[in-house]
Amino acid sequence: MQSKVATPLLGVLIVEDNESLQETLYDTLSEEGFDPVACRTGAEALALAEQSTFAVAIVDLRLPDIDGTTLLEGLERVQPGIKSIIHTGYGSFASAKEAINRGAFAYVEKIGGGMDLMLYVHRAARAWTAAALQALEVRHTRELEDRVRRRTEELEEKNAELAVKNEDLKREIAVRKQAEEALRQSEERLRLVLDATNDGVWDWNIKTGEVHFSPHWEKSLGYAEGEVPPHVSFWEQTVHPDDMPHLQRVLQKHLDGETAYYEFENRLRMKNGT
Repeated sequence: MQSKVATPLLGVLIVEDNESLQETLYDTLSEEGFDPVACRTGAEALALAEQSTFAVAIVDLRLPDIDGTTLLEGLERVQPGIKSIIHTGYGSFASAKEAINRGAFAYVEKIGGGMDLMLYVHRAARAWTAAALQALEVRHTRELEDRVRRRTEELEEKNAELAVKNEDLKREIAVRKQAEEALRQSEERLRLVLDATNDGVWDWNIKTGEVHFSPHWEKSLGYAEGEVPPHVSFWEQTVHPDDMPHLQRVLQKHLDGETAYYEFENRLRMKNGT
């Protein structure tokens, strides 16, 4: 006996109105490793095809309600790709040609015996499995391509957003550099003015108490540049004690918003104590 490669659990639909032959086919297919389902009419076959998936259909050419070749087309509409085999005891060249033209996988005469039929069933099962795997591969490939396409679109969108943000950042950096350069030039002009006038300048951060004393201010009191502690407490120590009460009143009025600016002349103690 020729060896066969059975595909376990593949469904096979038997459409046969001869009860005895139907049982024989059912038992043989079960032994061959298939999952057979049997019915007598074309209407029952179409109803079963609506409910379950079949790899192969064995269809009698003459059925009580419809001829087998017409049923082939109905099964193909319900389950595209199903492999249908016409199994008939009334074989003829004309009916075989019509069956093949209507999409039959094979045309087997009943007088040929069960071995020929099983051989075609296994071939049909392998063909259906190969087609199903190919369709699955195509579907998975399309799904992967869709995921890649969506991800690519997302990345392109994010890249566009980053490009816009990058341009905004470049403009912000350019504006900041312009502001820094303008500040540097302004500070340089102020330094040149102060150097030319020999005025002593001090800048007081009221919140922190930090004070920046210009080199001319330090020099005017006899200190070297950077020798004076950068804090308001040092300035307070240099103010003449007799001037401090009046100075504090004028300063407080300014801090309270009563005057537009602070202006006061007072005496300062030199480094040598004078």
